[in-house]
Amino acid sequence: MKFALLISIFFYLNIKAQVFIIDEQFNSGTVPAAGWIFSGAITSSSGSGNFGRNAPNITLGATGTITYSWTGGLNNPDQLTFIYRGQGSSANCGASTIIVQQSINGITWTAVSGTVLMLQSTLTSSFSGNLNSSTRYIRISFTQVGTATVYIDDFKVRKSGNCISNPIIKMILIDGGCSPGCEGGNEFVIAQNGNSSLAIDNLELAIQSQGGVAPKGTTIGGNATNTTAFWTKNSTYNASQLAYISALTGTCTVGTFIPVSATNIIPANSNMLLITGSAPTHTYNFNSACSSGPFYVVFSNLDCVGKFSNSGCTQCFRTISLMNNGTGCADTKTYTSVSSAASGVSIVFNPSTSAPTQTTTSCSNFSILPIQLIDFYATKNKSQNDIVWKVAQEENIQNYILEKSEDGTNFTELITISTNNESQIKTYTAIDDAPFNEITYYRLKTKENNGSIVTHKIISIDENSKDWSYTHYQQANNLVLEFKNTVPKNASAEIFDLSGKQLLSSTINKTQTLINTENLSNGIYFVRLSAAYKTEHFKILISN
Repeated sequence: MKFALLISIFFYLNIKAQVFIIDEQFNSGTVPAAGWIFSGAITSSSGSGNFGRNAPNITLGATGTITYSWTGGLNNPDQLTFIYRGQGSSANCGASTIIVQQSINGITWTAVSGTVLMLQSTLTSSFSGNLNSSTRYIRISFTQVGTATVYIDDFKVRKSGNCISNPIIKMILIDGGCSPGCEGGNEFVIAQNGNSSLAIDNLELAIQSQGGVAPKGTTIGGNATNTTAFWTKNSTYNASQLAYISALTGTCTVGTFIPVSATNIIPANSNMLLITGSAPTHTYNFNSACSSGPFYVVFSNLDCVGKFSNSGCTQCFRTISLMNNGTGCADTKTYTSVSSAASGVSIVFNPSTSAPTQTTTSCSNFSILPIQLIDFYATKNKSQNDIVWKVAQEENIQNYILEKSEDGTNFTELITISTNNESQIKTYTAIDDAPFNEITYYRLKTKENNGSIVTHKIISIDENSKDWSYTHYQQANNLVLEFKNTVPKNASAEIFDLSGKQLLSSTINKTQTLINTENLSNGIYFVRLSAAYKTEHFKILISN
């Protein structure tokens, strides 16, 4: 019996060990790989127009549709990402559409994130959408106008439980023509890592670009096969780059801006300054960010050509994506580009998905947002809802205001919680004893010390849904299980050793369940989460 159990656990482990259930680069061109069905006009491209990590990509023409199906299920997927690029005239691309759908049976389809993607001619974009854990099929359909086509590449489906918290793109400088001039070298992205450390080899940045700025497309780093666009490592910084990092310190204390260490790993929850060129020539004033350091500074190996494609495009839609390929954690932001001759145009993103702010700084000062919101979710727990939000950093915040609504429009205050403005990760929780009968919406606000109110993300929870998802991580001597959407009923968590022997068992009855592991010896263990209609397996490493 132990032998049978061990085989079952290893089967799930082999799946779980993969961060991505699917990581399809369409290297076989028009020949569908296992699990894929192609229909309609399907071709491929291996030339300079390819914008994925590897050539070729796949090209959808008239009624082109690609479908991935796995009758065994996608093993609790939670996110789909891919890169796409329109080819053809601006008019034809603008009128053509991509529809991304998911299904549990291949018959009834629902939109992924409710999004219909619009194309822009010769501009590469990144798509990111949430998947249902029960999804069995994913379909991308192209509706062609005129002779427009669309390139699709780097199709990834992430498995739930791998990503603890996503990185956060805070700000981008989209016009780096600051004196002295080297536009692409002077452009940068400010971001924060998630709850997991980030190896430089796993750091992937995808930005929109026209022309041949990045020889493999708009993707910088993130994959060993992408040898033409990558980030500096500890051993590859040149003297000019190290001098530039030192000059960034300004009035900040030494150590605010630093290169990556010899391990080439950026620690969890760290700020990053990602310079998209190899030779910046303008030293920016980041004095307002002194208290937010350290910032790990890395450079790409690309040239001075601008990376953000503002020229000749007025009020165009743009996307930018940052991914940790070691965990599958990713952040995708959208903004509206402007055709402006002004240098120093930056886009500041509110981490809680409020509208981004465009600022022309004249290449001078830059500011950091008062809070860095890592996560905000609600979980049904019997007759109440547990609301949780996590922040990585707080500055000049007086209190948080949590509101609720039945229609998502008219909100009333549920609770106000004061804060101590801490610079480390902090988790806040609130309880709603009287959720609405069907859908309850929650909105988070912050009141700053100057009295201003900032509105953050709106979330919702369906009181009738039974589906659940989870994340897990180690915290001191505890295995922490966090459940979103709902706490599974009559569920348990069990820990087994390599022989299949059960060592620990715990009942799941809270949004955050802790299992004490201090009596376990160092080594690898298997965990099984069991509910009446769903079972999940994963492995943990105990290292005391």
